[in-house]
Amino acid sequence: MESIRLNVPLLRKRVPNLTKAAKSVGLRPATVSNLCTGKIPIARAEVKTLVLLASLAKCSIDELIIHENSAEMIETGIKAIDLFAPLFKNRTVGLLARPGMGQLALLAEVFYS
Repeated sequence: MESIRLNVPLLRKRVPNLTKAAKSVGLRPATVSNLCTGKIPIARAEVKTLVLLASLAKCSIDELIIHENSAEMIETGIKAIDLFAPLFKNRTVGLLARPGMGQLALLAEVFYS
């Protein structure tokens, strides 16, 4: 099973006083602290929070999040899928969406990959 975590050393290196800087851009210092310590899993963090942290550290979201794989991941080329709902080989995947949301296009891309 894959686990994702925040690249805390990168954040601490690029933003020395992280909680104070987070407060200046509108983030709660407690939320940032809990994300860094792991009390709040990164999967439960809002996208806005991750984007603001990445902009504080002057890096991309890909640099901010560390993937720890124990299985081979299928890269679809669709950032939202690869980052927030990665697909793994030899695993079961469910695809839920409203009609017309591109399920067939995503399925075709997965089969192609």
